Parts: sequence; structure tokens; C-alpha cells
Amino acid sequence: MYAGTATIRLPHTQGQKQSAHRKHRGGHNPPATNIEEGEELLDVRLKFTRGREVMFISHLDLMRAFSRALRRGRVPVSFTQGFNPHAIMVFGLPLQVGVTSDCEYLDIRIECEGHFAADSLIDTINAQLPNGIVVLEAKQRQGNANIMSQITHAAYSIALECPEEGFCDYLKASIYSFLNSGECIVNKTTKKGSKEINIRPFVKELEVEKSEKPGTWPFVNEFEVENSEQPDTYILNMLVSAGSNNNLKPWVLLDFLGICDAFPTVKASVHRSGLFVEESGKLALP
Repeated sequence: MYAGTATIRLPHTQGQKQSAHRKHRGGHNPPATNIEEGEELLDVRLKFTRGREVMFISHLDLMRAFSRALRRGRVPVSFTQGFNPHAIMVFGLPLQVGVTSDCEYLDIRIECEGHFAADSLIDTINAQLPNGIVVLEAKQRQGNANIMSQITHAAYSIALECPEEGFCDYLKASIYSFLNSGECIVNKTTKKGSKEINIRPFVKELEVEKSEKPGTWPFVNEFEVENSEQPDTYILNMLVSAGSNNNLKPWVLLDFLGICDAFPTVKASVHRSGLFVEESGKLALP
């Protein structure tokens, strides 16, 4: 120290305070997103299932599960900038609580050096995910549009189980009446209020079939009837509009058909069987 000089301690900036606080509490900073020589950013699309084990978790819980799996698996995923960085993830159409699916999608951006190893990425993420969530596919995304902006249609399979007589006839009659109607008006409640909408154009396909194994899928002997026989199970298959513009939830269609009102003992289980994008007037997988 030179004679006659004094040490001046400058105050911490806001960013320095947060960085020091993270270090003090033992937290770790996310991987840097700077691209080194020989590396490139790849947009990757994951396809995963959501089984009965996690059918009651929220969409926010699902996001947290994947964020932790990517971090624990040390996947070199890109992070947002700022004081609160988080992994860049874009999910497809959010799934309602209580619904299972085998066709969910997630877009991530990773740093890749050399060949993209899809199988290795799938194994790494699956090793860190909870039971009920399984990544099936990983491929490089084509184009700049993310999965949320691309989805236009969704397919659902609703298992209906009812011990009451006349259920099958009522179900078939309701479907026939709906398909041959020009307008099917329902009240839709939004943040701006309630309005009437015609849901008939939103339903592209609607059919019912009898399950070959009643009482086994997706129900697990939830109730018993006399003589211990399970009632017949009918699968209601539908293809409906989905996405940011025209989105029809399967429960809305069930309410319009009046199935639950006519048969209070009916048990329903909803499964999403497909998400689709529209290309040149035809539906295709994302």
C-alpha cells in the first residue's frame, strides 16, 4: 500500500449480491451457454408417456420433473439469460390432471459436439425421471416452430364403464345425434365471461367400440357388481381440434352428450392417444 492512499470498498451490484448469495448457500450456477469450438446448438424434440402413476400431477410439476432430470443427468441443455436462469423447454398441449397419455412432446435445446446420439440421451433422461414418465423418442427438430405452436388436433380414447341397462344404446344414439347435427352449442366460460360456441366443427371423428377386455383397462377393479362380473367397457374414440386457436377438451364433449347425467354410475377414464400437426391439409405426427 502506497503511503497516503486509502482503500475504498465499492458496494455490491444487484447481480453480485445474488451471485454471492448463491455461493454462500451452496447453490450451483447452471451450465454456461457459450458455444465452444466444435460445438453447436441443436433443437431436440422428445416424445414421452405420462402413465397412471403421475396422472394427478400438475403441468408445473411435470416441468419441474424434467428440469431436475436434465440437471441430474448433466444434459448440456441451454438456459435462459438473466438473474434466474432456467432450462429452455417448450411442452406441447398441456395435459389435464387425471388424464394419461403416450404421446406427449417436449422441445429442448442442447449443446452437441459431433454426432447426435439419440439413444444415449433417452437413456440418460429416463434414468432420472420418476415412474410413469418415460421418454420414447428423441430426434432433431426441423424448422423454427416449437411444438406448442404446431399442434392443431388431438386424439382421445375415453373408457366408459357402467353396470346400468341401456347404456350402450344411449351411447350410440347420442353419438349418432351429434354427428348428424349442424350445430352443437355449449356455454364456454373464460376470464372475459361466458359465451356460446358451436363445438360441432371441432369434432373431426367420433366413434365407439366395445372393449375386448372389460374391467381390465384402464380400471383396476374399482367397484364390484353382483355375481362378481365386471360390466362391459366401451371405448369412445375422438379426434378433435386442439391448440391455441380452437381447443376442445374431451370433458366438454362428454357433458354435451349427457352421458354422466343420464347414467350417474358411469366411470370414465380419459387417455390421450395422439397429437397432430396439419401439413398441406393433412394430419401428420409432430
